Amino acid sequence: MFIFNGIFPEFNQFTSNSEIQTQNNRGCTLMEGEDKHKIKKEVIEHLVRGDLDRASALIADNSLNTFETNDIAEKAFRRLLKDKNMSVAIAVCEEFNMPVEIRLEAITAQFRELTEKKEYNKAYDWGIKYGMSKNDINNMSVKAYMDELKEKNVSKALEIKEKFNIPEDLIVSVSRQAFNDLFDRSEYIKALRLGQIFDVSRKRTLTAGIRGYQKLLAKQNVKEFLNIENRYHLLHDRDLSELDTKDQTNFNSLFNENITLPLLDKGRQDELFKIMETLKILDIAQDTSPLISELVLKITKNVEMAHREYVLTGKYQAAVEMAQNFKLVDKDAPADVRTDVIKSAEDAHNKLIKEGDLNTAKFVKESYLLFDKNLLANSMEAVSQVTRNFLVTALNRGEIDSAEKVIKEYKVPADVVTDEATRAVKALLETEQYVKVFETIKTFRLKISDPDTIGEAVTCFHRAFESTNWELASSLAYHFNIKEPRVNKAAVSHWNTLMENGEYGPAKDFSKQMHISKSVMEPFVKDHYNKLIEDKRHDDAVLIRQTFRVNISILDWFMEAVKKLFRK
Repeated sequence: MFIFNGIFPEFNQFTSNSEIQTQNNRGCTLMEGEDKHKIKKEVIEHLVRGDLDRASALIADNSLNTFETNDIAEKAFRRLLKDKNMSVAIAVCEEFNMPVEIRLEAITAQFRELTEKKEYNKAYDWGIKYGMSKNDINNMSVKAYMDELKEKNVSKALEIKEKFNIPEDLIVSVSRQAFNDLFDRSEYIKALRLGQIFDVSRKRTLTAGIRGYQKLLAKQNVKEFLNIENRYHLLHDRDLSELDTKDQTNFNSLFNENITLPLLDKGRQDELFKIMETLKILDIAQDTSPLISELVLKITKNVEMAHREYVLTGKYQAAVEMAQNFKLVDKDAPADVRTDVIKSAEDAHNKLIKEGDLNTAKFVKESYLLFDKNLLANSMEAVSQVTRNFLVTALNRGEIDSAEKVIKEYKVPADVVTDEATRAVKALLETEQYVKVFETIKTFRLKISDPDTIGEAVTCFHRAFESTNWELASSLAYHFNIKEPRVNKAAVSHWNTLMENGEYGPAKDFSKQMHISKSVMEPFVKDHYNKLIEDKRHDDAVLIRQTFRVNISILDWFMEAVKKLFRK
């Protein structure tokens, strides 16, 4: 490190005349004239290039005195200042311990140069690095901020405000003026950003925001609209009520024209739902803003119309999702909308019942909570008639599963079930669908007493008897409690058929069902038993004996055992 004594008058006090004389004399003994000049020049060049180490080495190797060193440093500094190479100039100042005033001259010159060239970021970094006064930095920062505002670069200006940490009191006036200029030029979003920060009239700031939203929506720039709203939340500002009605109406219209209707027309209801969710406007009951209330009402009515179209075209899943997402049947939904949605769902449900699509009807009923939480006037009368018609159709077709489903799902009264099932039985008898007849009677535990139905059953019984269909004749007699002489003959004939076929278990059950007396059965059973013994079907013989408890003599026991033994 060198001790600087300047060649200028203000620095002469650092070097005495006698010392200068002495040093000059010593220098003269080491080198003469041009050689010395050449060395000084070389040192200066190294300093100007920033090679301070090489310059210092040359000074030491050539034993340059303090006066000469100071002279070299001063000249190098001035060249660097002229070349605007301030970083090296400052390094030279520090290396040769030049006065603070000289170093500050370089710092200030560079700061001024960068400011004039509008390289404000560099100027700010330079000022911070070299400890420029807060006042100087603020003045530069305000100039940078104002330059951006003049170019209407509000975003850039606000970035400068934050980065340079400009006190708001220094720029509030110019910012408010810029707000007014931007507002008058219809550059509303830029004005909004200034109004939010610099405490401009709330009504005027909100007006700028809502009008800015209108311009964005008109250009279908939905993404930018959402980004700005998510930052400032203007739509939930309670002061929106102070805005001109025209501004509120225009915004709502543009929202529906450029967001709601296009998305609904394209079947992109999920996107509309996400937008409303993002804007936090799904639940109007929690928002007192007139603008939001009116907006949501318009959206909801448009959604209701789209919902109706889905229902009419059978897109029930999409319709249900829409109703649930947009809360169309919630207690807080607009009354007319809620009523229309429930009515559409009921109409669809009843239509599906009429078409026999019970599963889809059930889906609609459960999804909309129809005839329960969501019930309209006369709804129960309509659904009761529709379900009864469905029940009649199912029973007449013998579709027991469908009939049971509708009875359970809609809680059809027992007397209605009995009446309709009895009528269905008569219709099934007339068409000779006997399996369905018996299944209907069994499922619904019918005790048929209707004369017309009994009469039809008797006719069917005689028809079966004449054709020797003993099983059918017996079943008709049993289910309709027919009391005629022919019944016993039909029953015994069918019982005998079962016995001959070796169906002893069913034969026994049938005999109990038809009350066939033991005295009638015993001869037949004994004959079957003996025949089986003769045919050496000992296992079957034992089975029939055990099933019907046939009484046999000791001889028969003996013969049965012997034949069984010899068989083995």
